[in-house]
Amino acid sequence: MNQIMTAEILRRIFQLCAKTICFCFFVTMTTGECCGGADDMKRLHAALLGNYNPDVRPCTNYSTPLNITATLHLSTVQDLDIKNQVMKLIGYISFTWIDEQLRWNESDYGYITDMLLPQKKIWRPDMAIYNSVDERVFLGNEETLVVITSRGEVRWEPVINMGLTCKVDISKYPFDQNTCKIDLMSWMNDNTSVNLMTPDDPIIESELIPNGQFWITGGGIETGSSITNNKYYFYITYKLLLKRRPNYLVLTLMVPITMLAVMCALPFFLSPDEPEKLMVSITLLLSFTVLTDFINRKLPETSDKISTIVWYMTSLFVQAFFGVICNACVLILHKWDSERDGRVFSRSRSASLPGEVAVATISQLPAHSRVDSVTLGDDASGTVDLLDAGKPSRAHKLNLCLIVINTTVLLALSLIAWLQMLM
Repeated sequence: MNQIMTAEILRRIFQLCAKTICFCFFVTMTTGECCGGADDMKRLHAALLGNYNPDVRPCTNYSTPLNITATLHLSTVQDLDIKNQVMKLIGYISFTWIDEQLRWNESDYGYITDMLLPQKKIWRPDMAIYNSVDERVFLGNEETLVVITSRGEVRWEPVINMGLTCKVDISKYPFDQNTCKIDLMSWMNDNTSVNLMTPDDPIIESELIPNGQFWITGGGIETGSSITNNKYYFYITYKLLLKRRPNYLVLTLMVPITMLAVMCALPFFLSPDEPEKLMVSITLLLSFTVLTDFINRKLPETSDKISTIVWYMTSLFVQAFFGVICNACVLILHKWDSERDGRVFSRSRSASLPGEVAVATISQLPAHSRVDSVTLGDDASGTVDLLDAGKPSRAHKLNLCLIVINTTVLLALSLIAWLQMLM
């Protein structure tokens, strides 16, 4: 029994070793076939590029255009300068097409499946981003390489690192949302030579680095053709949706503006007897001047669409200006009422009271009554002459009216402005 078990174990060990040796041999042979060598690559270069002309479009039949597929890969949006309306974009566009002159049989060249070549050695379309603000609008440079497969498929991935024009809509700033475009087209190859196409997923966002100022998403594409010199040129417009992250600007801009708006009503709550109310109004006016200049430096000088925050600031500035004038009028009117000798009172009366009663009576007089004179006699009696002011002064009436008007206007302006920016 022991001999039988030992023989079975040895047989299984022998089978395992044989399978391992066969597997290693297969891997070695396969690896050698797939990788090829430098000599195979040299022969392949000579065979493909010996009679190749990079200035000739690689099509057997020139009656049909060459299909080129373009895919945008986003890396990051460095900045959106709303003052100059320029978006700084970094990424690349992947172009793929079939070059019929760059095909080979893998078994003839050490089973080489693909190769790398400098872009200047093969034909490529003259692709340009024509809404670029940089001097360089054409894609690709001498350092850019292309990948070529044995089936003749060419993959060219030039880098985009340029500023692009972007028409911004600041009407709801700092809660704005803008759509920026990347306009891609062949500069000289018309639709009879090149047919620009897009895959099912034309914008790849998997490599996108998050931006601290905006939420960035793909906004779809737009394809079409433009006519120049009686020739049609295909174009692709990639759209990027940039929605601003408002937290920072709300804390540093909107909160101070709202607090200053609330303070516009503060001077009117001070008594007409207080000359400081005019100084407070002037200080608020100067504060709005500084804040208006700060906003003006950040927003573009355009009249197409004026931001709601600009209308809001202008309205508050005008209200602060009229607040200075109104408070000055209240102080002037109060001074006139105080200095007028012929001030009209509802009635005047004199009363003869004992001295202690006269003092107690004076201390209990209402605020609008004025003591004209107090005469104390030898018998500890006194005469109190009272002038009853009756109704509040004109300055107090005007100040109370301005409190109601100013507070109502402020609430209405602030409510309308916030609703316009948030909706």
